[in-house]
Amino acid sequence: MRSKVKLEEGWTTFLLLLLMLLSVMWAVRAAEWTEGLGILPWTAIVAMAFGLGLAKWKRLPGIVAHPLSLSVGSVFVTIMLDSVFQSKVAPAALVSANQGLSARASIMYQQALRWLLDPGGVEAWLSNFMFVASLAAVTWLISHFSTWFVFRSHWAWGAIVPAGAACVLNIYYAPPRLIIYFFLYCLCALLLAVRMHVYTRQVAWREEVVNYNLDVDLTFLRDGMIVSLLALSLAWTVPVAARSPKLADFWAEFEQPWQEVQTLWTRLFTSLNYRGRSSLVRFGRTMTLGGGVNLSNVPVLKVQATEPHYWRAVTYDRYTGSGWVNTDQETVVVPANRATFSPTPYRMQQEFTHAVRMEESGETLLFFAGQPLRSSMAARASLSFVETPEGQQATDVSMLAALRTLGRDQSYTITSLVSRATASQLRAAGTEYPDWVSERYLQLPSTLPGRVRVLAGDIVEGVSTPYDQAEAIQNYLRRIPYDRAISAPPAGYDPVDWFLFENRRGYCDYYASALTVLVRSLGIPARIAQGYASGEYLPGSRSYQVRQLDAHAWPEVYFPGYGWVEFEPTASQPVILRPEQGSVPLLPGLDVPLSTEPTEEEDKYGPDEGIAEGGDITDISLAQTGPWYSRLVRPVLALLGVLLGAVMAVVGWWYASLRGLNVAESVYEQMRRLGGLLGVPHRSHQTPLEYGESLVQKLVQGQDDVRRLVALYVKQRFGWRGLSDAEERELQERWRELRPLMWRRVLTPRWRKRRPLSPAWVSSSSLRPSSSLD
Repeated sequence: MRSKVKLEEGWTTFLLLLLMLLSVMWAVRAAEWTEGLGILPWTAIVAMAFGLGLAKWKRLPGIVAHPLSLSVGSVFVTIMLDSVFQSKVAPAALVSANQGLSARASIMYQQALRWLLDPGGVEAWLSNFMFVASLAAVTWLISHFSTWFVFRSHWAWGAIVPAGAACVLNIYYAPPRLIIYFFLYCLCALLLAVRMHVYTRQVAWREEVVNYNLDVDLTFLRDGMIVSLLALSLAWTVPVAARSPKLADFWAEFEQPWQEVQTLWTRLFTSLNYRGRSSLVRFGRTMTLGGGVNLSNVPVLKVQATEPHYWRAVTYDRYTGSGWVNTDQETVVVPANRATFSPTPYRMQQEFTHAVRMEESGETLLFFAGQPLRSSMAARASLSFVETPEGQQATDVSMLAALRTLGRDQSYTITSLVSRATASQLRAAGTEYPDWVSERYLQLPSTLPGRVRVLAGDIVEGVSTPYDQAEAIQNYLRRIPYDRAISAPPAGYDPVDWFLFENRRGYCDYYASALTVLVRSLGIPARIAQGYASGEYLPGSRSYQVRQLDAHAWPEVYFPGYGWVEFEPTASQPVILRPEQGSVPLLPGLDVPLSTEPTEEEDKYGPDEGIAEGGDITDISLAQTGPWYSRLVRPVLALLGVLLGAVMAVVGWWYASLRGLNVAESVYEQMRRLGGLLGVPHRSHQTPLEYGESLVQKLVQGQDDVRRLVALYVKQRFGWRGLSDAEERELQERWRELRPLMWRRVLTPRWRKRRPLSPAWVSSSSLRPSSSLD
């Protein structure tokens, strides 16, 4: 006879754990960060198989098993990486056909050491290879320890949490289509948790010599599948938690450490293929040049101002070869309404005040024009300090964040310094840049293809001043078609080079990056800014409606004495018309002068005193139309919908879990559940008769029904002949009388006085019914 290989925890447990881990690996592979990720599923399978053997070897302690697994994993991962190294990433000069595995492994470790010493200065192929190697190592570790926790420690969460963190991180930065893998992970994780709970209970029952249905694990898995699907479906419809200001405040505590991790990640892996199509606007310390964007028409800000501007959120100074990083190290808390930013003094600057009202919750950054001077809201300013002949000086503020997460309809006022320099003044600015500007804003990676520098020289041939060179590059880029639905640059490509020579289409991130890189290659300092375009002008309120699709990136070029000046290379945006001399520049989105005639609303209600040219904006009205209770309709309806869904899920689970049971088993199971709600849980060591005795002590009425129902269940469960038709009818009639009584007791508020308890049974013999149980 052929013997079956048995697993104490059941092969179902192994299969659930395997599917859970593979769902994470499949998601990473489907994200197509780079080539070679196909080795991850095989790494997970081998690590699980080896980890299972170690976990079931009871005499092997963990202090020996873990180093042994790491040693075997190092060898296996090296073998798997060898195929990637040979066929996909390594240059032909490094690998030859007559080299053995040991020679190639030595080359791989030498290249890994070179990457560790200078991750930002290596070739794109090596950065991508080290990404695959790191993921393979992490895959082995997660798979080994997950198997160990489940099959040695019997702790399911030790497997669920690490794999879940990896899955969430991948899905967060990957295309939305990969959410199906997260759904599969959640389903397997929930079923694994249910299966391990049932297993631990079965172990306890066996130790206490308690009889139980051997099919209980399949029943629990079936019910767990139903509940898990209902829970995931409900979670799918719940609004994003990040839009809640209180939850956003909680996550904001982790924002700075997470941004530091993102900066380190970008520095280590500079050439990954970011393919995400973003549907939400997020500004932070990194900007990745990836796939297309999909922005909606949802309003995010309303800005009250006398003229349009770009509403800046953040600036970036370092180009990594795959995106941009803000490297400001200092954060200064600035009190409200105090001009303590100490901006660098520039010529031709004018104070400009605007008010912002939030139309979405969850934002932390403040939006400003030019260089912020003071804010009506206390904020954290990101900047750097440099040594000058006059002493230590603060550089321009690159990011301004509120101390708390902003809610919907919350408003603030910011006064900034904006440049009014004309074209002739900028042409005469010269090239005597401060040291801190040259050191920081001329940086380019060594991996930048040479043809980018050649193109910059060709564009500005015969053009002398930095201003005219920047304008020439701007005009050249504006001839490239605008496209928000592009694919991500292929692995190993510099995104600016790919945009200029291969794809020849893109959106604002690529236009701004291309101008900044091109002018830097000519020795002209420049940086990237991100935020929103001016938005739609609303004449009635003299404000600007800013929507999600107004999210924008633009370049800013530095001119000695005049500071940072905006340019607009994006083909879909209006060009910034800067007059030669004398008058104020025509800013983006403003193709006609602002009217000085009173608006229709001002004719009817009087002038708007909230804002005046050159003055402060005191407030934006937050009043909402309609009575206060009208604003409660949607939240109340949403709450009722959630409660109704929860009730339907519980009712569905209640009846679905009773399927397959006979009448006596179904009645006893329902009675046991209601007893648990009454505070009489069924103990694992109790027989049905003993449980019936404890339940009767909670009920004043219905004691005879409880005794008889328990007796009939015992006869059905353990008798030879089961119940007759008359006994089944009696059971159903008694349950119809007892069930409403138990539900009334369950729904009676706890604070109401209970009726006296019935006396305990005199002896267990009185429980035995008159009819035979044979």
